[in-house]
Amino acid sequence: MRGEVEEALFSSARRTYHSLLREKVLRLENCIPSIADKGNKASKAIALEIFKRIKLETAGIKLKGQRAGNEFEVATAAFVQDTFAKLGHLRPGDWVVQKIGAKEKENNSGKKQEEDFKKLVKIAQFEQYTHLVAIAKAASENASSRRRLVATT
Repeated sequence: MRGEVEEALFSSARRTYHSLLREKVLRLENCIPSIADKGNKASKAIALEIFKRIKLETAGIKLKGQRAGNEFEVATAAFVQDTFAKLGHLRPGDWVVQKIGAKEKENNSGKKQEEDFKKLVKIAQFEQYTHLVAIAKAASENASSRRRLVATT
């Protein structure tokens, strides 16, 4: 019984995820899926099959890369958070699903560098990126190092 309930929960979460992708991310413009390499036949065929499977058939204007990417991150984070919460028996521990680095409009490149640095510090809180703590610490203590570090990211 538990397996059936979990399958239903995952099916429901997947439907919600696909709905968000259809609504907020994916577009079919001039019969070319927004996730396809328009110059590559195989890429278009694979993307069209994905669109068919998630029932995206209506035309739309392709979103700008940053907006599409942001919407994809938000939808994917919501899906992972919803489904991981149901897998406690398989993956013990405290898990956090977090989207880091919401895009802010900035005119001053110095401010942008500072925001990028703050994102690096946030990312360094996660175990697989703990080595970044030393980099962030060194950069926070030396403005010249921080500028060089941020300029390469």
